[in-house]
Amino acid sequence: MKSSKNKIRSAFSSGLAAAGTTAAMLLGPAVQAQEPPDTSTWSCSMCPFAEGWAVEAEAGAISVSDDSAKFGDYTGLDQEGEELLLDGTVRYWGGDGYRLEAEGENLGLDSRSARLGASKQGLWEANLFYDEIPRHRFDDTETIFAGAGSSNLTLRDGWVRGGSTGQMPQLDASLQGVDIGWDRETIGAGLGFLLGDRFDFDADYKHEERDGTNLFTGTFYGNGSVLPAALDYITDQFEASIGYTGERWQLRLGSLLSYFNNGTWGQTWENPFTGTDVGRAASTPDNQFIQYTLSGSYNFATWRTVVSGNVAIGKGEQDDAYLPYTINSAIATDPLPRSNLDAELDTTNVLLRVTSSPWRRVRLKGEYRYDDRDNDSPVDTYDWVRVDSAPGDSTENRIYSYTRDTVDLEASARLDKNSRFYVGYRYDGWDRDDQERDETDTDRYWARFRFDSGGVVDFRATVGSESRGGSNYKALVNDDFAPQNPLMRKYNMASRDRTDFEARIDVAPADDLGLGFAATWADEDYSNPSNVGLRKAEYLNYTLDSDYNWNDRANLYAIYSYEKYNSRQQGSSAFADPDWSARSRDEFDTLIFGVRLPQIFKRVDLDIDYTLAESEGKNRVSSSGLQSAYPELKSDRKTLSVSASYAFSNSLSFKAGWLYEDYSSDDWALDGIEPGTIPNLLTLGQDAYDYDVNVFMLSFTYRWETIQRDANWPPE
Repeated sequence: MKSSKNKIRSAFSSGLAAAGTTAAMLLGPAVQAQEPPDTSTWSCSMCPFAEGWAVEAEAGAISVSDDSAKFGDYTGLDQEGEELLLDGTVRYWGGDGYRLEAEGENLGLDSRSARLGASKQGLWEANLFYDEIPRHRFDDTETIFAGAGSSNLTLRDGWVRGGSTGQMPQLDASLQGVDIGWDRETIGAGLGFLLGDRFDFDADYKHEERDGTNLFTGTFYGNGSVLPAALDYITDQFEASIGYTGERWQLRLGSLLSYFNNGTWGQTWENPFTGTDVGRAASTPDNQFIQYTLSGSYNFATWRTVVSGNVAIGKGEQDDAYLPYTINSAIATDPLPRSNLDAELDTTNVLLRVTSSPWRRVRLKGEYRYDDRDNDSPVDTYDWVRVDSAPGDSTENRIYSYTRDTVDLEASARLDKNSRFYVGYRYDGWDRDDQERDETDTDRYWARFRFDSGGVVDFRATVGSESRGGSNYKALVNDDFAPQNPLMRKYNMASRDRTDFEARIDVAPADDLGLGFAATWADEDYSNPSNVGLRKAEYLNYTLDSDYNWNDRANLYAIYSYEKYNSRQQGSSAFADPDWSARSRDEFDTLIFGVRLPQIFKRVDLDIDYTLAESEGKNRVSSSGLQSAYPELKSDRKTLSVSASYAFSNSLSFKAGWLYEDYSSDDWALDGIEPGTIPNLLTLGQDAYDYDVNVFMLSFTYRWETIQRDANWPPE
């Protein structure tokens, strides 16, 4: 690891020396900072504490026209029917600085959230919160297994195993519907208060549960089954910190403690194919992580220089008991070398940042990051069993560790009152243990120009170039589980040359019209010396947007974005030199436009919004001079939203809304694939997403308050 660290020291020291020399040549003596003014006698005659209540409540109904897991993902609107719409906020300000607040959103839906807070201005604050987020992945899936969503999946009575799905006479009759998805519920609390004039303390707690059914693939050599497996995760997280604020410096000491508990020790399933009767796989083990952090900053008077940084030291542990080598009693195994992994992972993260402005036209910035992951788990020899079917060779478990060093240097100069020029350098170095490449080093150089006329034209452009190299590739000594072609180069470690460009211009030809254009382009070349793996990658994106305000009577906006990814890779079916290549192309088009019409009629506001999003993916493979293409992957989403509100008075208003969404997709990996379509894979038969849903909403909003609003309201 010495070569990387020497390069870092050289880059960092030479960069800072160059920046300092340049500044000295340009500026001469440093500008001395003036003493800050004495504010102890200042007073505010216009800042009385507010006092009173403010209440806003919305109640109504939502009607959904059709069932759709995809449409209801995250929203909770996955089923046809009516739902309660209920939102509300209650706030109270006491004349002596006390404040109470209660908020609720989507209280009638599965995506509900609520928060309760209290505070004494400038002294303390406390809050409680709760939220739910539903995940709906598929609602058209079917399974032959009993106990769907549990850790033990069994075949139904009388099941006749077959060598392929076509040889399972009871397959169709045994299928039963099962939804794939889960609910995430989070509850938490926070507390913060001042300890005198200089100290402050914060503490937070969060408890999260995820419970439901997820996809899992269980295999026995050439046969496999997609399973509706159990998902039962619980995470508890505690955070606390204490800080001190001085005249020119700040310091904060904190800690984080996280516990993860998996209610499912593993997944067991009976094999519907002929062969091994039962399979079992371990699930994510229980674990815990603790971290201590120290952060701070100091503001120097010289050159308006600020030095800041933080250090974080963490330790992760897990000692979940091992499952036996196999659930297959017909296979004799030696005892496990230990009862659990007794895993231990130490992390160290360091950040040091220096910013300085020795002259009003020049700014300098330097940043160094150090990230170390030291896996100190024990290494033993295991006599593993292949998919509960046959003994495998003895092998050692592999332990991964790495160290990453990053240096960022930046200098900018204001050319005139409208223009600024930037230059920068970034070094990113990795030292890895037990990987195909011990070291990688990436050097990036970039330059940026910014022009801002003060409201009419704002232009900025950045161009960058980077190169990644490193140590020689090597074959891993212990790679029994996943042997690889020695010519293979993994894209995250392969040598790479990258060139990129980014620009944006915003123009306001009139006070009521804004136009914008942005473009991003990047080209990556992995061809030297990668023979097997990713060879080329290209990214392009451009966006046009406009906004027009007409006489304060209407606001019209439109956005169009195009995005494209191209890549080329080579592979080998013979574990040798490349004998096939593949090209992929993914394109995305997004169009958004809408109109806001406040007071289109007396007391009536109208909003209309339309979104069109299309994607297309193409993959072509060339082998032995022949070319073949996979079917295109497509998706198309159209969303139209219309809402109107009528104000009966300042306190009461009525709102009606309609949302229509049409989504269709083509996915050759899902379309037409029933549970028994593939001879050696029993699937759940899910289809690519395809739905159209109408949502209607009616609601009344009531507002009531006892506070007179003026220029000093609401208080910060």
